[in-house]
Amino acid sequence: PFWPAPELAEALANEGWSDCKAEPLDLQVFMSRWLEGMARDDRLVSVFSAPDGTAIVTDPLELLRDLEQALG
Repeated sequence: PFWPAPELAEALANEGWSDCKAEPLDLQVFMSRWLEGMARDDRLVSVFSAPDGTAIVTDPLELLRDLEQALG
């Protein structure tokens, strides 16, 4: 899963995730390597997982297009 801010990721670092820590990821690397790689591997991307177990799950190329559009 990916979060837009470290404090949001750290909020989930409990129980099954207690051995995990938030690490920054450059947005351009995320867009060009991670999202494109996930699309090649036929994976979905989970963004903004919440403590209640909900998350936004989307196609990586759709997220890539949304990010490119938002960045202009």
